[in-house]
Amino acid sequence: MVDKEKPQRVADYFVVAGLGKTSKPSDVDKLGDEKTIFLEPITDLAVVFKSLGEKPPPGYTCIEKSPAGLSADLNLGSIRQPSCFLCYRRGLDKPPLTDIGVLYEDKDRLVSGCDLITQTPYGRSANVNNSGGSRTFITYRRASQQMAHTSLAVTEICVIVASKGEKPPHAFCIIDRNLNKGMVGSDVFLCYRKSLSRSRSVTYQPEILSRFPPLDYEDFPLPDGVPMFCLPFGTIIECWPEKCPHPLPSFSTFVLTGASGQKIYGTAVTFFEILPESLMTDNLRQALNLNEKREDNVIMNPHTNKCICILSHWPFFEAFKKFLSQLYRISVSAQPIPIEKYIAKLMLNVPFPSPQIPRILIEMMRFEPFEISQPYHTPLPVSGASYTAMLRHLKAENMLLLFYLVLTEHKILFHSLRPALLTSVAEALTTILFPFTWQCPYIPLCPVALNDVLCAPCPFIIGIDSRYFDQYDPPDDVTCIDLDTNMVSLASEIKPASWKSLPKKPGKVLRDRLTDLYCQMYQQYHKEKEAFGADITETAIELAPLDHDNSHSRRRLALEVSIQEAFLRFMATILKGYGSYLKPITSAPKEGTCDMTSLFDMQGFLKSRPNNHQKFFNLLMHTQMFSRFIEQRSFVTSQDSLLAFFDTCTDKVRFLFILFIFILLISPKKKKK
Repeated sequence: MVDKEKPQRVADYFVVAGLGKTSKPSDVDKLGDEKTIFLEPITDLAVVFKSLGEKPPPGYTCIEKSPAGLSADLNLGSIRQPSCFLCYRRGLDKPPLTDIGVLYEDKDRLVSGCDLITQTPYGRSANVNNSGGSRTFITYRRASQQMAHTSLAVTEICVIVASKGEKPPHAFCIIDRNLNKGMVGSDVFLCYRKSLSRSRSVTYQPEILSRFPPLDYEDFPLPDGVPMFCLPFGTIIECWPEKCPHPLPSFSTFVLTGASGQKIYGTAVTFFEILPESLMTDNLRQALNLNEKREDNVIMNPHTNKCICILSHWPFFEAFKKFLSQLYRISVSAQPIPIEKYIAKLMLNVPFPSPQIPRILIEMMRFEPFEISQPYHTPLPVSGASYTAMLRHLKAENMLLLFYLVLTEHKILFHSLRPALLTSVAEALTTILFPFTWQCPYIPLCPVALNDVLCAPCPFIIGIDSRYFDQYDPPDDVTCIDLDTNMVSLASEIKPASWKSLPKKPGKVLRDRLTDLYCQMYQQYHKEKEAFGADITETAIELAPLDHDNSHSRRRLALEVSIQEAFLRFMATILKGYGSYLKPITSAPKEGTCDMTSLFDMQGFLKSRPNNHQKFFNLLMHTQMFSRFIEQRSFVTSQDSLLAFFDTCTDKVRFLFILFIFILLISPKKKKK
């Protein structure tokens, strides 16, 4: 459905953001004192038996305590076994570790590319098994010398004692192999966390380097703060070895919300390029250690990140991704046509899709053409959501848990190392609330410089790069969702909450439907992975043809619609009959006020709901979303057509319910034998 209130332009602004001559250091006053954003990766591991007199090697850190303060002895609770501890070393002098694992010698075969820790630094066997059976060793995989600087590496390791109730810290992966295999002893597990492997860097505040059109539209001026959202971690200057592989450009999306509540969608492609000599200073050389001679004589070249971005009132994410990726390829190749011509063509000459011309085909040089199409026909609001991405990364029960938390307006923080995933999941979470509209702060991709918003006293939905956790801990009243590990850390005040807090029968129907759709999606995903030979959800832009088979696109769209329908059916079921409790309007509404008691019979509606879910409906009725919904149904608004569609859905659900009861009443009862 096309929103007539939005400008009928394909794109509003094209922006280039990065390091400018007036950029200021981020969070610091002096280059030499900048805050370290990235932890140095872990490069080495060692096992030591402290009770036998062994000590950590020089430069190593011993993991002595678990996150809960328990002893991190790998043989904890064992009888007549030496105390065993894991040590690690950080550094930039060698390729980092990219994985760690646990190998049972009698069951496992060492995976190609991995190594074993077979001896302690003192020459003893590094077997960590506390029983007399087969040996257990810790394994690791090291990155190659030619590893791209943006690859993931192990940055933190911890030991948890599961038999004492410990769980992996948020954003950590657990190696699901007990290190204590004996009859006596605690259940001890290793956990680790990955982040981007990067060398010493300096961060600046990004700024707009160029834009098109050069002047603002009267109906929509270029929003402030766009550079921060293009480069959420700021403009980074760092050095790589001359022969280091150049990383692929990365794709991200973000959403800005205007004062009127209207959404502006940003589509961005970020890449690195050689730092111009004109921007190099003596202080910067010193901060990057460029004045020091390296023993290996490797030549280090400074690079900085830059972002090209399109802002639009419409979530044409896939089309803009293809346009920006092709634009990047043109910029790094010898082309006779200047890239400004392609930008002007998109911004000025491409018409907005209409019912008469629903698909606009765009060609750029020798690359495959791509299309911008009218949002597919649906009576639901248009958004940048990916319901399949949300279901794939959260699965059914965690998806329903988050649905419950948002319905009851809690503080939600998504995070991932894949920035494009944040926006698509956050958009999905807010649109499955239909007919409600999220009324609180909403920042799907939050710049790290704005992380203070997590201390806001009101509910919010915020997405942030997982590297935020390298330096900060979120407030205790925030629920954190790691989209990369499907881990949910509930806020301390709501820890008993689960998806079962939803109304029982419609909640179970919704869970069963989502579980079935997840199985379908899983099968389809693996078929696509086999067909295209790669992970199709990777956020790095592809330098091969960008289009997948149309049949795959149709099947994926069918799954998207099915997930939407499942949530719509749930909302129609729990709200059926709400219209009977709307009160007649006796006076003109006052601007900016909404007295629920004068618009809606709250007690009557509550009594009409199941007794065992009074708490849920009471929480729901006291949310800002519900108040706004009742206000919209009481007065004429721009959302009348959307909400009328929802009323039709509730009427159908109510009719089917009455029909079901009628059939039960007239059905002949079986006689007891």
